[in-house]
Amino acid sequence: MTKEQEYFNYYCLDRMKTVGDDLPISYDDDGLIRKVYYKIGLVAKVKRTVCYILYTEEDFENLVYIPEEYVLEHEQDLRLRVQKKHELFEYLKIIQTMNIFQFLSLLDFTWIYQDFKDIVDYNWLNLNMDSLIEM
Repeated sequence: MTKEQEYFNYYCLDRMKTVGDDLPISYDDDGLIRKVYYKIGLVAKVKRTVCYILYTEEDFENLVYIPEEYVLEHEQDLRLRVQKKHELFEYLKIIQTMNIFQFLSLLDFTWIYQDFKDIVDYNWLNLNMDSLIEM
């Protein structure tokens, strides 16, 4: 592990707690019922709103965020009822793929999941992280 990686882990990742909950959501897509098995990877403040950062095991590149308040108020409906697609995606916001530091700068982390740390570690060289970390 490089010194830059140690700094990144210490300042950005290691002080955060793990969240491991699943959030399966069914929605109606023009008469077809589709189900997405999201995992709650982070709880973070995005644009002054406490949000769950969601991801699927098939797609780590596009993270989704949804306001925590909405999930808590509608959790039973989200888990058990088929959602209308346009209503569901009104609440789901897509964070476009971006440099990890741009992504981190948007968030005031409360918790982080181990998988995210593992993905950063695994892709450390591809992301050219050593040259991005300032010590």
